[in-house]
Amino acid sequence: MNKKILFFAKEAGTSAVLTPVIERLKVTEYPVDIYAVSPALHSLSSRFGNVYMWNNFPEANYELMVTGYGHPSVASNRSIFREAREHGLKSIVILDNWKGTDRFFNKDGTVTDALPDIIAVMDFETKKHLVSKGVPEEIFEVTGHPLLEMFCQKKFTVKKKMKIRKEMDLPIKKKICLLASEIMHFHSYHQKCDGSNGKCYSIFEMKAGGIPLLRYLQQMEINKDALFIIRQHPNERYKCNDELRFLDWHEADEETVLSVVD
Repeated sequence: MNKKILFFAKEAGTSAVLTPVIERLKVTEYPVDIYAVSPALHSLSSRFGNVYMWNNFPEANYELMVTGYGHPSVASNRSIFREAREHGLKSIVILDNWKGTDRFFNKDGTVTDALPDIIAVMDFETKKHLVSKGVPEEIFEVTGHPLLEMFCQKKFTVKKKMKIRKEMDLPIKKKICLLASEIMHFHSYHQKCDGSNGKCYSIFEMKAGGIPLLRYLQQMEINKDALFIIRQHPNERYKCNDELRFLDWHEADEETVLSVVD
């Protein structure tokens, strides 16, 4: 208990999946320090007090580092595990998603040597898939998904919904639909999103039945007269109009968003 646990997050997904873990440790009075860079910095700072901007590997008496596993195109996402070992730290990665498992492999398909000591995965299927591709079996722990499990235990009451809708200037009685936008990449994982390798599409550019996906959803009978709220991917930037309301990551956390929509 005299040594701290170091948390680090860069991506929004990492900050989200680490949040319930940090909250649990704080309840049990484990000492933790939280370091982050944008976009994770804002979401963690809105929840916790001791969040610091990551510049270099902090010089402190840590015993364990807990983090996510980011895109290999960002050098620090891989070098951080080497630095942890140099500081005598064990490292744990908690995966936040079932996609993007290519990040554990080099461009030629070989397993990267930038691996943590433990990878916490959501289920046995994810472990089985990565082991079949060559990642050492002994570094996996099947833990479930902390964020989704936290939401499963929440009670989203009508009273809470109405209260937050008023606070966010959303219609009280209108049906509200949530769209969580995810960018679709039509190129290999290790290629850049610069248009030279195939276009990357947002939810606003995808089509269903020959018409834009968003328009298709709005025209469905069940969605007539509904207000659509868009939870943008952190890499997207769109503005509100009369039919849509964009909820920025700076504006509301995941629990708030889920509590106001139908």
